[in-house]
Amino acid sequence: MDESVTRFEQVLGEATRAAETAVKSASDVAKSARKARKAALVGDIAAIGRCPADLDKTIDALRQAVATLEQAISCAVEWPVAPTEEQPSFANRYSAELREAAAADGLGIHERDGALISYPTVIRVGPDRSLIVNQKKIRTVRPSHVISRLRAEQAKVGQYRPERFLDSLYLIYEDILRDQKKRLLETGSMPTMALSRIYKHLTALPGASRSYTKTDFARDLYVLDSTGPKRAKKGKGPEIIFSGSSGTRATKDYFSFVGPDGYESKYYGIQFVEAS
Repeated sequence: MDESVTRFEQVLGEATRAAETAVKSASDVAKSARKARKAALVGDIAAIGRCPADLDKTIDALRQAVATLEQAISCAVEWPVAPTEEQPSFANRYSAELREAAAADGLGIHERDGALISYPTVIRVGPDRSLIVNQKKIRTVRPSHVISRLRAEQAKVGQYRPERFLDSLYLIYEDILRDQKKRLLETGSMPTMALSRIYKHLTALPGASRSYTKTDFARDLYVLDSTGPKRAKKGKGPEIIFSGSSGTRATKDYFSFVGPDGYESKYYGIQFVEAS
């Protein structure tokens, strides 16, 4: 990372401190005004006479605090800024800083196909300095805040329920094979179906592949493979079998996801096997 550019976390920290100073200065002005009001209510002329100097002092401090805050806000809005002709993009700089900050905090973030993956979360940096976190757009992008959010998402992994995703896979698998299903069941041989084919059906609506990307699909496959369940229809239907190793050697048309251990899992196809 180019150290000539101040880190985003530091820029936002300076803006935070400037805002806190401005809030205190505004409170001091309000306090001086309340003193003047109290003196006027009881007719304490001596106290009223001291108020203008007190107000001038606090207002001057507020003006300075506001000017500092405006400068800090400008730095945050214009970040990154570097003393070079070619300015680094927000996405590239931000992604690098977030990964470094996460690593320092003991949290792994891996980059795949333009996305940042921290199991079970998939992050993309939007063109308008926002983040797309698990398909949801957020504006709260301070690195330390995002890292806290990632840890909270990891804590929820045990609450994730992939049953609906499994049933969606089965419904599409069954629908594609509808005309052949009777014959296939009679022979006892259900085929392995390429996941790329199933993904196309999942994202058939216009714009669906942008809101539910291949990385999102790969994450859901990984969670399902890791945690189960294995049988569709609330455990009473056919069992899902994942195919990865042989298929991925023969084609690049696979889906991959990096788990919490940093290991990349690849998925090429699935089949559903009826209970014997």
